[in-house]
Amino acid sequence: VSSGTAQGYLRWLQEVDLVVEQDGGHYYADPVLRFWVARSVLGLEIAGAPRPALLAELVAHLDEQYQQAATDLGVAKESQVRELLTGFAGQVVDGKLLGLAGKVRLPPFERVASYRSADGQVEVDALAEGEQRWAVEVRWRARLALPRDLRRLQAVAADLDARPWFIAKAGFTTAAQDLARQAGVMCSDQHDVEQLIRIVGRAGDERRKRGVGA
Repeated sequence: VSSGTAQGYLRWLQEVDLVVEQDGGHYYADPVLRFWVARSVLGLEIAGAPRPALLAELVAHLDEQYQQAATDLGVAKESQVRELLTGFAGQVVDGKLLGLAGKVRLPPFERVASYRSADGQVEVDALAEGEQRWAVEVRWRARLALPRDLRRLQAVAADLDARPWFIAKAGFTTAAQDLARQAGVMCSDQHDVEQLIRIVGRAGDERRKRGVGA
């Protein structure tokens, strides 16, 4: 291509943050892409392990991307859980989905929203208010929830005069499960939440069908 066309391409790549200009040259902004192009496209042999500085840069970059992705996913899951709570309408479910024995009735809520006190000292991912009051914490990470995680929610729920429900993607340590049973903290993992979403979703579909039929 012509020099002018090439410059146009480079400007476009800079606009979408794939390329950066530095010291009169153009470079790939992403170190992983830089490594891949050097090895797979240009056929450059990488002798031995990468230089420590390059390796540290790659690891730091990937960790930053992972942390951002985990944060974004956690925020999305919190929103999904709040939506799930708005669908509670007296459905009866297996208490195991909430870490409880027997059958449990899901109480209807009139208001569901994240909560943060005026002084910023008390915060939960969802405060559901209606027939009952629930304080909900969503921990969408790879590690198991620990007793200290449940104690924090238990204290917050007590301040809010609410029932605590802790949701942990990976589940709970044995010590955390024992504490939950003793303290009355409801607990659910990823599988439990997915089951609840299906149950509440089906019930909502049935109500809508009856409404249309009427």
